[in-house]
Amino acid sequence: MSIESPSQPKVEQAPQPIILPEEIIEVEAKKKPRKGPVIGAISGLAGLAIGIASFVGINNNNETNEGPSKQEPVVTGPVTPGGGSGEEEPVVDTPETPVSGELLPADMDLEIPAGLTSEELGQVFIDRYNAWGEAGSNNKAINDESITAEGNNVSMGEFVTGKATEFAPYFADALFISDWQSRPDLTNFYEASTRSNAHQLELNLKTSDPAFGDQEAWSYISTVDTVREISSDGITRTIEIDYTDSNNADKNRVGENFGLEDVVITVPNVTRTVTFETIDGNERIVATSVVSR
Repeated sequence: MSIESPSQPKVEQAPQPIILPEEIIEVEAKKKPRKGPVIGAISGLAGLAIGIASFVGINNNNETNEGPSKQEPVVTGPVTPGGGSGEEEPVVDTPETPVSGELLPADMDLEIPAGLTSEELGQVFIDRYNAWGEAGSNNKAINDESITAEGNNVSMGEFVTGKATEFAPYFADALFISDWQSRPDLTNFYEASTRSNAHQLELNLKTSDPAFGDQEAWSYISTVDTVREISSDGITRTIEIDYTDSNNADKNRVGENFGLEDVVITVPNVTRTVTFETIDGNERIVATSVVSR
């Protein structure tokens, strides 16, 4: 469903986003002739910057921006390892699940089950991290709602900010310990993830129509490289996750209008440290920090 009519390629000027001091990214763009309908605003060039930076947002262990997963591993229960000693141990199954965005947060199982290996825990965390960032993307109901909002003179910036604010509590309730609002690192994580989701959703909505030459709607995800267990006492566990970010700007108008050859994007590889506590059969995030590597 198109956000902008092909016959009248309308460009929404969304509010100028703010890149917080703890977010680091360098985006330099040279103006060049553009063909066809443009995304134009996406909150200005800074919209592209924060659309990318918000998922990285790193500086001196300060949290900024985060977020779904194409697969959500779950513990399936004890099984006997293939032909081995006959000992029973939990294993993780990774069934195919709907692509992030096809389901809204209210319909997703976002909790992280206890009993995972450190590698599995790191992967599921990044799945949820991605899910938060892409919440609402590629969802027809959200797309239709944005068109209605536009007709009611609601700006794109106001719309996506409202949706991100609506989605965020589902993730916090599923992932954080109950007193997270008293912990600065978790409140920073929450605020940054909410802001990041808003700009991710804006880019996705504005590149969702093949009639404008978008092969794929905008997507930005993180992929796990390695996971290391730092400490564990059976209840509390701390892991480090090295991960790499990627996007599909070469397949939509983000790439065309902020041409890849004219945009220098410095996105450092990332190491995130996360401490979990096992509570009522689920892993809850107690603390988190992030640095570039």
